[in-house]
Amino acid sequence: SSHAAPIYDAVIAAGLAACNVTSTKGLPATESELSGQDLFATFARMGFDGVTGRVDFDPITGSRSPSSAIYHLLNYVEDEERSNKTHVVFKEEVPAFMIDGEWRENAPITFNDGTSEVIPDLFPVDVNTNYLSPGMRAG
Repeated sequence: SSHAAPIYDAVIAAGLAACNVTSTKGLPATESELSGQDLFATFARMGFDGVTGRVDFDPITGSRSPSSAIYHLLNYVEDEERSNKTHVVFKEEVPAFMIDGEWRENAPITFNDGTSEVIPDLFPVDVNTNYLSPGMRAG
C-alpha cells in the first residue's frame, strides 16, 4: 500500500516520543505514567530519519512539517485505452506534488468537468422559499 511507509513513520514517531518521555522523567520501562501533555510536547519537538525521509513536526500543531514531507495531488481520470462501452477504467495521475514545502506542477489538473480551467468560486445558491416538496403537499 502507498500508505504503509507514512503509517510506519507515524507509529515509530509515537513510540520514540513515549520512550523519550519515560527516559527524561527517569521512569522504568514498566511504568506508564505518560501524560498527554508530556507526550505531545516531546512528539512535537522531535525529528528522526524515517522510511519516508526526514521526519520533523510543527512544534505548535504537532503536524508533520511540510518541509519534511512529500504530498501528492492525485487525479483519477478515464483511461480511454482500457475503457469500453460497458466499463470505465480510471488511471491515477500525479499533476502536482509538494516537496521541501513548495508545490511543483507536473501536469495540468483535470477537474470533474474534464477541463483544466479553475472555477473561481462556487455558484450562487438559488433558494425558492415557496417550494414544497411532493411529500409536503396535501392531496
